[in-house]
Amino acid sequence: FEDFFAMLAGLSGTAHLVQMFDSTVIRAHVSAAGAKGGKQGMPSAARAAGSAEIHLKTDHDGLPIAVELTGGEAADSPQFATLIDAGPDEAPRAVVADKGYDSDANRAMDRARGAVPVIPHRSNRKAIPARFAAALYRGRARIEQMIGKLKRFKRVALRCEKTARNFRSIVALAAAFVLIKSVHTA
Repeated sequence: FEDFFAMLAGLSGTAHLVQMFDSTVIRAHVSAAGAKGGKQGMPSAARAAGSAEIHLKTDHDGLPIAVELTGGEAADSPQFATLIDAGPDEAPRAVVADKGYDSDANRAMDRARGAVPVIPHRSNRKAIPARFAAALYRGRARIEQMIGKLKRFKRVALRCEKTARNFRSIVALAAAFVLIKSVHTA
């Protein structure tokens, strides 16, 4: 399923213009937790399936081009380097993300690739530049809508799979279905 999604994502017509990053936490369903009690020597977080975080990369149209999974406690900013390399090999003109991805290293990584970072600064940062591409940032609603579409798939929203590998496949299949449905015929 992941290879099928990667093939469809490579057909994006707007990935070279703008790429958007965002994430969402998916709590595990009780059936994903396994046997009650688990192994005695393990902490409760390791016994239970816990939660997962889906880190999503979309093109300018809001269609998925890459998906990464981490534990639910993972922060957004460290996943930036993984997401920027994931998906089609297209260098975008701009990268749009929310405040969770705000860091000097992420902005430098964008600029090194020739992209303009459109990431709002956190309120506690010093030396905030006066200019910000607000019109481009408003388009970030598309990735929020894409996350909503992914969560309409019951297997994604409930996370019933016990292993990360199986859940990654289900998310890739759901993203592929979204891409297939977005193809218009003449």
